[in-house]
Amino acid sequence: MKSVGSTKNPNALKASLALIDRFLKEFTSLLLPLKAVIEFSKQYVSHSNTQVRNNAIAILCRVYSEIGDPIKPLLTSELKDSALRALEAELGKALVEKVEHEVVRSIKGETEKEWQLKKNSKVTVMDTLMPRTNIAPLITSKVLNGLTNSGMKQRQEAKEALEKILFVANFRIQPTGLSPLFNALRTRMNEPCKNLARTFISLVGALAAAAGPGVRQYSKTILQPLLYNLADKQTAIRAETVAALDKFAEAAGADCVVNLSLIHISEPTRLLSISYAVFCLKKKKKK
Repeated sequence: MKSVGSTKNPNALKASLALIDRFLKEFTSLLLPLKAVIEFSKQYVSHSNTQVRNNAIAILCRVYSEIGDPIKPLLTSELKDSALRALEAELGKALVEKVEHEVVRSIKGETEKEWQLKKNSKVTVMDTLMPRTNIAPLITSKVLNGLTNSGMKQRQEAKEALEKILFVANFRIQPTGLSPLFNALRTRMNEPCKNLARTFISLVGALAAAAGPGVRQYSKTILQPLLYNLADKQTAIRAETVAALDKFAEAAGADCVVNLSLIHISEPTRLLSISYAVFCLKKKKKK
């Protein structure tokens, strides 16, 4: 990529980008220097040659289809408006795979153990490309007190503060030191204001997705009160709860959610039974 980067020959660029795309297809994003691939390809998203431009966009779309939304900020940063619009249009068409891509080839000289570790570690790749932010120092007493405040305005402001923290962190956070936050959010799982309740439930799902596998340590704190929202009379609340449980399961593992949930459903209401059955069926279909 270093040697090709200095050339202005469109044919050389087209061939090089096509070769990188082929390598991505065969090795997957796990076995290539992904950050270098992304930065190299972004240079040509606004190239005057249509084929060069299309090949560069194809590479970024392939990366996106493997990793999904967490990688999007890295793909789209520092692009000119016209290039950004063109890329986002194609990313919108890209199918994000929910299954692991098969590694067709391994790198010569790697041991089988090293290759398997790379093959099975999408988390490591993302943590290298986009390190997780430690938000624990940002969860101030003001935010925590706001979450448990009796005033709806204060609760709303605390929720918005958390959403801003997640946004600034590119929705990638370190899971350590968040016990006070999840303890406070536990009290909001029976939020009396239904509109606000939906957003708090959604926030739990967003936190789980942002924290990744490490969110599992908070499952006993938050899942029980979250689960009981499946018995809510409002369809929107039940749907938001299923969505949050889905994100938690995606991050921490379906077994974590299903096994812990079963413990707490001893005398389920009809609504909870139906909603929980829908959730479990979704998990079963994804396996």
